[in-house]
Amino acid sequence: MRKIRGQRRYFNTLLNGDLEKYFDRLAFNSWFDFWHDHPDWYGLGKKSWKAREPHLKALLRRFEFLKRKLSDRKEDFQTFCIIDIDDSSQDAIYIHTRNPNQDNFPTLFERYDGELNIQNQLRELIESSGNNWFYHQWNRENEIVNMILLYDKNTGIPVG
Repeated sequence: MRKIRGQRRYFNTLLNGDLEKYFDRLAFNSWFDFWHDHPDWYGLGKKSWKAREPHLKALLRRFEFLKRKLSDRKEDFQTFCIIDIDDSSQDAIYIHTRNPNQDNFPTLFERYDGELNIQNQLRELIESSGNNWFYHQWNRENEIVNMILLYDKNTGIPVG
């Protein structure tokens, strides 16, 4: 993968951009059917930890912002992050509520009780976030995907 043009500006916006403006079209009192946002849409974090870390920090920053914005919501909701251990482009923040599309609220994810092999830097970042987390394995088209589910047990309905 070649170096992206304007990399300094890209990472500065990623980590310091105006989240009010970024999420300005999101109606926080509406319903959500697994609405989600991918900070590393292009998968730049697959290249190295140096490229992945700012995307994960942006994910956590956006997660904290959404938790604050949803704190006044009267209806039940779930908000959580999924971190794909091997594919940074799949890392995402979710909001989920009762919705007219499916009767799938609340959603609970099954904990994987084994130990997954993750980078020490990733583990340290997750543990320092102050959020709850657990391992999850998902079968995506006959391929086992190892994930971390991150949530705040004091915000909305927990996912695990």
